[in-house]
Amino acid sequence: MDLDSARDDLVVAAAAGVSTVLLTVVLRFVFDASTNALIQLSPLYVYFIYLFFGDAIPGELFSKPLPWVGITLSTAIGAVALTVF
Repeated sequence: MDLDSARDDLVVAAAAGVSTVLLTVVLRFVFDASTNALIQLSPLYVYFIYLFFGDAIPGELFSKPLPWVGITLSTAIGAVALTVF
């Protein structure tokens, strides 16, 4: 594992971790919504897909961390929308 790959993994992991914590805090304290753990941990699913299947996806777009960060944030926003609305 080279340093660039470790940096990319760290960026996606940090985005997934921060998104998961913010999702839980926003759902619990802002919207006072009670959800199960599967919805609260949904940004971590994107990280696991990146970790285990990220190299299997063809194309140059998904070899960079920025699209994965965007998908992670979109998943968190979608989970809030699904729960609240």
